[in-house]
This record gives sequence, structure tokens and C-alpha cells, in this order.
Amino acid sequence: MGHRSEYPARQGCTCWASRVEVNPAGTSHICARCGESVPKRLAVRWHSCPYCGCELHRDHNAALNILKKGGGTAFGEALPLGGPQNREPHRL
Repeated sequence: MGHRSEYPARQGCTCWASRVEVNPAGTSHICARCGESVPKRLAVRWHSCPYCGCELHRDHNAALNILKKGGGTAFGEALPLGGPQNREPHRL
């Protein structure tokens, strides 16, 4: 998993959000559904997995893989450090 840090969600806001930095390299070549490697040239914009039949735009496939690499967090639905237990987020 990548580096996790906290930052103000909006300027002037007292709420905090969590951010996980993820290396996006190779995320469009791994099937987001089954995890198999499906190499493709950059010109190929559609992800078609011969293993599980997953069909979606290559960028959507990459985005799903980045979401998984980041621990499944997105849009302020941050998981606390250490896992998905119900805990208050760590504040700086």
C-alpha cells in the first residue's frame, strides 16, 4: 500500500480527510475483476479479459485497480490506519 497522510479536505474546513498515495504503474494491465495480467499497447483503449470476461474502458479498469491498491478508499470514505475497524481518525 502507498503512503497515507492527512490534510484539510477544504480550506477553512475543520473536517479532515485521508489520502493514500498509490503508484499507478501497470494498473491498466491487471484485470480489476480477477487480477490476471492482460498486457496491451497504449493504443488499445478497451480492457477485455480473456480469463474472466471483464469488459470495460482501460482507464476505468486502471481506476478500479488504483482504488484497490489504496485500500478501497475514495471520496472521503477513508479507513483509519490499521484497518477498517470503527475508530475515530487520527488527527494531527
